[in-house]
Amino acid sequence: MIRALVYTSRQVHTPTGMDGKIMDDPLSNLDELARGLDKASPVPYYHQMAQALRGAIEACGPGAGARPFPSEARLCAAFGVTRGTIRQTLRVLERQGLIYREKGRGTFIRGRRPRIDVTHLASTAGDMVAAGIVPGFRVLGVEQLPAPVHVAGALGIPASAGVWQVRRIRLADDEPVCLQSCWIAVATAPELDQLPLERTLIDLLREYYGIRYNHAERVIRARNAAVDEAELLGLSGAEAVFAVSGPSFDADGRPIDYVESVWRGDSYDFTVRLSFAE
Repeated sequence: MIRALVYTSRQVHTPTGMDGKIMDDPLSNLDELARGLDKASPVPYYHQMAQALRGAIEACGPGAGARPFPSEARLCAAFGVTRGTIRQTLRVLERQGLIYREKGRGTFIRGRRPRIDVTHLASTAGDMVAAGIVPGFRVLGVEQLPAPVHVAGALGIPASAGVWQVRRIRLADDEPVCLQSCWIAVATAPELDQLPLERTLIDLLREYYGIRYNHAERVIRARNAAVDEAELLGLSGAEAVFAVSGPSFDADGRPIDYVESVWRGDSYDFTVRLSFAE
């Protein structure tokens, strides 16, 4: 159960030919893709191009990762615009996490982005495996310390009580996607520092302590990465990230842990299913 969240939805344009049929390889016929755009529209042309190319990339399917993207010269010829406009478009696609550029090599489609359903409390590693992505953790450290005030309040323990702070980087296909700090009361999980923390905490706490997660409260905020976060996540600077924080509980409402996570904004998608209320 998620008590608070922020979610931004987007409409995906699936490229079609002039006959209305979905194109077999949307990036192989840029000229036809360009004919669906309108230079007289009040919507900036580079934005129209970015939307059309986004649809083409997503229509290529999950196996398109690392595939070369059309060159600037090819895009200029197809859309009839200058390199400046093309570079504006590419910057939009890069910020959206759809492409990446390598100096001296060119532009490539980024692989399928991992997804997490924010309305369902489950192992993120399990979600990755289901999506064909190899999950993993790199442990940065675990230490016992007095509970910070906000953590003590969330866990319902005195500020002087000892907690474990477990710091890890979550990996997807060996790429860093999330920087995570998790606090657990020492009384809840004695000798936690002796366990294999490369595994998921959901599995470890169930196996070693008989603790089962039931629900959680999460707040999701968008912000820019701090310098140390950017370095650990492999970001080029103060890029956009999702900051996710909150406690998790067992079936009786007892707090289990308090988590603060920083997710790369260009490598991960949060999804939510909405129901219509009259």
